[in-house]
Amino acid sequence: VILDNAEDAIQSGVDKNFQLQDVVKWIIGLHGNVHVLLTSRVLFGAHVAQFKLEQHHLDCLREASAMQLLQRLCTEGNVGSKTARQLVRHCGCVPLAVRIAAGMLLGGQFTADLLLEAFREMGLDVFR
Repeated sequence: VILDNAEDAIQSGVDKNFQLQDVVKWIIGLHGNVHVLLTSRVLFGAHVAQFKLEQHHLDCLREASAMQLLQRLCTEGNVGSKTARQLVRHCGCVPLAVRIAAGMLLGGQFTADLLLEAFREMGLDVFR
């Protein structure tokens, strides 16, 4: 089970009293042998000991590495270096965000230029 941006998603939910530990307890209670991947920009602190979590601090890629990842994933070579640089910047050089953007390109939903235009129209760095 993957809970991406877990703390923010739970805090923005309908029930403000529903906490991260409630969600984790519920998931673990469904089946004893389940793996949970939580991503968050908030440190889990007390939850680490409570649920015997392994905490890994990840950083974003360097811009050149993020561009290489995008271009490697987009094997058709339809992303020029200038566009790739702008796309990975909008993705914050976060590997998962770069992979999602590559998937959008490979899925045929967008050309590189249309995806970049969509990011710009949103007026924010959508994956940050």
